[in-house]
Amino acid sequence: MTETTHGGFVGAQGEMIRWQSWLPDATPSAVVVIVHGFAEHAGRYRWVGEQLAAAGYATYAADNRGHGQSDGPRGNIGRIDAAADDLGSMLAEASTRHAGAPRFVLGHSLGGLVTLHYITRRPVELAGVVLSAPLADASGAPKVLQILAPLVARVAPNLGTLPVPSDTVSRDPAIVHDYETDPLNFHGGKLPAQSGAEVMKTIGQVYQRIGELRLPLLVLHGTADKLVPSIASKSIAEQAGSPDLTLKLYDGLYHEILNEPERDEVIGDILAWLDKHR
Repeated sequence: MTETTHGGFVGAQGEMIRWQSWLPDATPSAVVVIVHGFAEHAGRYRWVGEQLAAAGYATYAADNRGHGQSDGPRGNIGRIDAAADDLGSMLAEASTRHAGAPRFVLGHSLGGLVTLHYITRRPVELAGVVLSAPLADASGAPKVLQILAPLVARVAPNLGTLPVPSDTVSRDPAIVHDYETDPLNFHGGKLPAQSGAEVMKTIGQVYQRIGELRLPLLVLHGTADKLVPSIASKSIAEQAGSPDLTLKLYDGLYHEILNEPERDEVIGDILAWLDKHR
């Protein structure tokens, strides 16, 4: 298995976007593009990428704008519409390298919202989509912040707003320690105002269009998620028009289900679904 770590392209907002990949030894059976969440980076999906590559999937993951090794104000993904364009660019890059291979997207948290925006704003050609704890519910944000977010975003786009406690990502203390000490993570502790405003706007747009979605969907969420309530995934499952939709809730798991002690079960469920749809 070969790991590629030095790719990049100019993103839709003008900054350099860096990506890496995990590739099987043989010709891949399909391509998976991973979209990471807020404050983290693509490298945190090394284990996931290795598992997928070992199963024959060419796996790519880019650092979103303002995250990891990509350019931009730290922690600020900017316009989610542009982040969706960057997802399209990553898919195009992977398709060029593996012509004809079926394509999947796996989006986690904020990356799940970017993915939802990408697949609902216009028709796209994908074999299927996996969503892990997608950020598709903003009801937990204070009402005053929901009202003032667009104004604050205009005058102070990088101002921290909602806190993101590190001990909510996983029940595994080692994962939490790695999260807190990872130099490529954003350690500002709070979601920037522009990102918060974009999240709330995009959630509304997604739910206006999701009834028309027809792509196969696998939606996964931990029931003990303290960052994004599992009602987000339940709402997607209830409102999406996809005739092929599977919702799986993992009892007691925190936000990063692929970094929980039960991650072998989770990646097994994902691989079984991918194998069925490739």
